[in-house]
Amino acid sequence: MKIYCVITTKNRIEFLEKALSSVRGQTKKPDQIIIASDSDDDNYKTERNFIENNTDNIVLLKDEYEHNYAGNLNTAIDYIIREEIRAQSIFDISKIYLAFLDDDDTWKNNYLEMCKKYLYDSPDFVVAGLNYKKDNNKDGEKLEIPKKLNRESFLASNPHIQGSNTFIKLETLLRAGCFDESMNSTTDRDLFTRVMMLNPKYKIIDKILVDINA
Repeated sequence: MKIYCVITTKNRIEFLEKALSSVRGQTKKPDQIIIASDSDDDNYKTERNFIENNTDNIVLLKDEYEHNYAGNLNTAIDYIIREEIRAQSIFDISKIYLAFLDDDDTWKNNYLEMCKKYLYDSPDFVVAGLNYKKDNNKDGEKLEIPKKLNRESFLASNPHIQGSNTFIKLETLLRAGCFDESMNSTTDRDLFTRVMMLNPKYKIIDKILVDINA
């Protein structure tokens, strides 16, 4: 089983450092960290200098597609596929998982370890709970963790699944069509609506493991 961490960022190096620190602090380290950046040229240079001064297994990518959140994520997915093909002639996309993290969010230090524990029967995705932080509420609000999901769960609202608690199999992402770059918002709901149409197998961790910083 292989786990990629994908951090998306845009002109927010101060947030990126915190997000990356939460990945470094994981009790179960990802096999590789990918930072997909849609930053302007000056900020991209700052990010590149920051990455070059770190010894972690980090790859910094410049958004190659639409300059939005979906394009940033698709850039990372495309890189992973190309690198896997280059590294070996045959690879099993059912054994590769992607853990997404927005640059202004952080993971609890056992997030990846807990997600990996639920991979025993190769689910399509794993969901952990969210803690929603605002400026006037530093401790945050523990959002309700869904007990059961279907396509309708994502049509009217978001059942508290978004970028930073998306832990999904590469095969499932590709079957669902990845992220729609024509959408500048609700990209998570759109993706999971299509994922649920595949009748996926999923696991829900009944723990708050991700801090969302509003």
